Amino acid sequence: MRRNPVLLLIAVSFLCGCRGNYSNITSYRIQHEEYDSIVVIRQAWNYPIGLVDRKNNLRIVRADLDILGQVERIILSPNGKLAIIISYGEGHQFLSVYRIDDIVTEFDNCGKFLKAVYTLDPYPYAFGNIAWVSDDKITFSSVSDFSKFDRKNRRGAYSPDVDDELERRWVWNIETDTFR
Repeated sequence: MRRNPVLLLIAVSFLCGCRGNYSNITSYRIQHEEYDSIVVIRQAWNYPIGLVDRKNNLRIVRADLDILGQVERIILSPNGKLAIIISYGEGHQFLSVYRIDDIVTEFDNCGKFLKAVYTLDPYPYAFGNIAWVSDDKITFSSVSDFSKFDRKNRRGAYSPDVDDELERRWVWNIETDTFR
């Protein structure tokens, strides 16, 4: 019995096309008229971000984002207008806050650098327990001293001579760029 390769190809395509969940894709629901979700695709070293439209089409964000190589996760603000993108590379994390509308508007602008609205760099330490407190406040824990915040480098203070690694809880008001 001879099998028809065209029918086999159609069957395989149908089965692959119906699969909705992939183990290397994490999806985050967004509130947007054109898009249902923002996704992170975990592959090799680079973790691209994409948008899934209302027809279930995946669109890779081709604009250059203000993030490091691998995206750890995305946390949406309570009103759904902002997203914290937690990325890592070079041995540490990096926190970027984007407007969802900016990502949607510029996603296909290949080569354009889409600057984050706000960023934090915990180098040489890390962040923990990152969460939105409200639409303009983010809480996190860190060994860095954000009461002595370096706005140019976007880092809290640290002393290489002090062996005090006391982790403290911080609240960052992103509108005033202040910490308490």
